[in-house]
Amino acid sequence: MARPVMLAFAVAAAVVVVCLYSLSPVAASPVAGGWSAVKGAYKVKEVQDLAKFAVKTHNNEKNTNLQYHSVKAAWRQVVAGLKWRIELRAFDPARATKGRVPALYVAEIWEKPWEDFRQLLTFKEATN
Repeated sequence: MARPVMLAFAVAAAVVVVCLYSLSPVAASPVAGGWSAVKGAYKVKEVQDLAKFAVKTHNNEKNTNLQYHSVKAAWRQVVAGLKWRIELRAFDPARATKGRVPALYVAEIWEKPWEDFRQLLTFKEATN
């Protein structure tokens, strides 16, 4: 008897999260499976938090010391959760040059907000 109640609760919680997410600034008509641009991504707190997460996780995994600077652009894809592609700028003290110009990186993150789950899938320097 408890199992159907737990399942119903989990489904209801997921529906609430999806409904609340649809009201957020980054929920601009998502297309299942397709990438949607996030308008004004550089000023959306959720995107900035994801970019900072990507830099921190990359630093921990690769033993680097990149310093987050800003978000340039972002896209999201509806999958089993959300997949984010974020173009971000970060400083690399190991390659410090005069003027300290941040380099451009591309990070992909998989997120399931209703499970409080985030995983960095890729992080690489953008090529010109």
